[in-house]
Amino acid sequence: DVGLARLRRLMKKEAEKQLKKIAALNASNRIEMQEEAHG
Repeated sequence: DVGLARLRRLMKKEAEKQLKKIAALNASNRIEMQEEAHG
């Protein structure tokens, strides 16, 4: 079904967006932790 394929593609795009957001948060948290450890 065309609609289902489109929906699946949209969900995949959203999931990738969420993963990138989570990865960015993890990266910033890790940097803050490193700065605290050095400080």
